[in-house]
Amino acid sequence: MVASSIIVCSYQVVDDAENWCKTIGETPDSSIQSLAFDPSGKTVVTGLKIGLEKGEIILWDVSKGVQNLVIQTDLNLMSNPTWSPDGQKLAYTTSDRAGNGTIQIWNSRDGSILQHVKAVPYLPDILSWSPDGSTIAGSDFSGLITLWDALSGDELSFHRIFPQQHAVSSLAWSPDSTELLAGSRYISCAENCSPTFDGKIVLIDAQSGAQRWQIDAGQVIDSLEISPDGTLLLAEVSWYRSEVSQYHHEVRLYRMSDGSLVRTVTLASTSQIEASKHAFWFPDSQRLLTLNGEGNLAVWDTSGAKRSEVHLEEYVQLFGLAWSPDSTRLVTSSYQGTIFVWNNATGQLLRKFEGEGMGASPVAWSADGKQIASSGSQGVIIWDEATGKRQQVLAVSNTTLYDLSWSADGRYFAALSPDDGITLWDAHSWLVLKTINKIGYAVAMAWSPDGKTLATAGMNVILWDTTSGEQVGVLGQDTATDSIAWSPDGSKIAAASGGWLVIWDVKTGQDLLQATSGQSYYAQSVALSPDGQILASAAGELILRDARNGEILQTLEGHSDADQLVFSPDGKTLASGSYDGTVVLWDMTH
Repeated sequence: MVASSIIVCSYQVVDDAENWCKTIGETPDSSIQSLAFDPSGKTVVTGLKIGLEKGEIILWDVSKGVQNLVIQTDLNLMSNPTWSPDGQKLAYTTSDRAGNGTIQIWNSRDGSILQHVKAVPYLPDILSWSPDGSTIAGSDFSGLITLWDALSGDELSFHRIFPQQHAVSSLAWSPDSTELLAGSRYISCAENCSPTFDGKIVLIDAQSGAQRWQIDAGQVIDSLEISPDGTLLLAEVSWYRSEVSQYHHEVRLYRMSDGSLVRTVTLASTSQIEASKHAFWFPDSQRLLTLNGEGNLAVWDTSGAKRSEVHLEEYVQLFGLAWSPDSTRLVTSSYQGTIFVWNNATGQLLRKFEGEGMGASPVAWSADGKQIASSGSQGVIIWDEATGKRQQVLAVSNTTLYDLSWSADGRYFAALSPDDGITLWDAHSWLVLKTINKIGYAVAMAWSPDGKTLATAGMNVILWDTTSGEQVGVLGQDTATDSIAWSPDGSKIAAASGGWLVIWDVKTGQDLLQATSGQSYYAQSVALSPDGQILASAAGELILRDARNGEILQTLEGHSDADQLVFSPDGKTLASGSYDGTVVLWDMTH
């Protein structure tokens, strides 16, 4: 049985930054033939081969790791996919049992077929959509380049621009869609089978096919990409040196105006790079990102100077997030089971705790800042923040913990689990004081400022007396609630409840404020500033509101997929965290 996994990675390109990789999907009964991000970077499409005669196209949500759409077809998928610039359409080269080929264009929202484009005389194995969305270019092993109208499917023109036996290896459109670049590869074998490599790059007018210029690269062209500002061409070239049994890889920069060579960057790799593309432009057109065969990423500027390098040994994605009491440090946890402590001012990684079998874990910081709590294979782990050593392991029957928290005065510690409910410990002796069972569905909890009440969030918000363990209040009416926060004086609770942000009066249960959550129907997180004046919410966008009347004060741009919000205890910083491992710190003093 053939099985494949889809793993998405994010690499930060600054010194000491952490990186993450995550498996967003698995295909146990088929093999992945192709993969591509949509223009927004939020969706990955995979083309699967099922048996000998069927194919399947799956669109995956990158942040959630779920399938947004599955398209089943009786056709084989023969090419890598190409997205329309607006991300609304998806094109593949396909073939039936008889070998008849077409280019199929699907609606990426509902999977309906929008267009059949007859591919003649051969099946294109490379497709490229023009930036203006009007034209699809395709090429095949014979060196033929064909252009089709993306709306009607009509053939516009075809061009054979390379010498015989040169296969087209890459296509790239100019940003204004008026010009098309093509790269070629040619490998021959002499009598002693010592390979000879050759490749060319040709720029043509997309309408007439007239050649603007040609570059004789002398080596195989792996891929081409024009800088976003249209001034430079990035060309990946490679060849095999049989005398030393090594691969050689270069990135060459050419001027788009005349094809003249500007710079060559040699990648420090002697092994084959197992990637269809290993060099990319940054949006600013001033930097490029390269991947070598040893799994290292490097950032270069256009002068050829290396700006930074990232070694991809460890990959993390965010699960838990908490501030230190003095607001100088952040602790985060990953789905891979690692705890990280960061310097708030510099972003530097200060410490890392690892424990066998920890897995995804909530995290909490003690009131004095000396201890960090997380979940482990045997229960709750209490860490010494300064040394990273375990001080205590607190036994629980179910180590799948939803939330951990110290009371504000540091005297008590609570853990929330699906089986045990709430367990309360004395935070000095670590003796169990009370277990509050039968709390119903609950995924989060929060201590009142005076430590006398715990609020749990589930299908509503329930208030529990921490001395007696009795239920003393219910807020909300059977609406899924994932995030709650107390006001500083303990008189109010804010919650993300379904599509609403709600603030309740704790004594009366009255709704003091209701506001729609934002772009997304489902609000994922809320946070109240320490002075109780600002209500922050994450629901497809980050919004700051006046907590008294719900008036929108500001929308924070740049972290739309955030699902966790935490104010620093001094109120000067808001941390937003997302599943992809990104934490953004927002200055709240302005």
